[in-house]
Amino acid sequence: MDTRGDHVGVGPTVTLTLGLAFYTFTLTVTDTTGQFATDTTAVTVQLPTLPRPAGPQGPPGEGLVAGALLLLPAGSPAPTNYRFVGTFILTGAPPKAEKMHVDVYRHN
Repeated sequence: MDTRGDHVGVGPTVTLTLGLAFYTFTLTVTDTTGQFATDTTAVTVQLPTLPRPAGPQGPPGEGLVAGALLLLPAGSPAPTNYRFVGTFILTGAPPKAEKMHVDVYRHN
């Protein structure tokens, strides 16, 4: 029996096609003498979690290539092997147009 109280099948195996959702089913089993037992179970139908493809192995070494820029929140400690360039104000898109102060560093 499903959540609405509708019977969904009879027999040892019941096959259903269900959409993505949470379902509650009640199973009632009756033996040849008329004795019965009831249990309820919950089923969630969801999309599978697929593994994400991995990119190629990066080259060994430390940090980025020489001249690469690194933006950090203003006031962050200076990273090793980077030279301070300046502090800039980044403005977001309207309607909020929030402002963020960032320190820019260049890799040596």
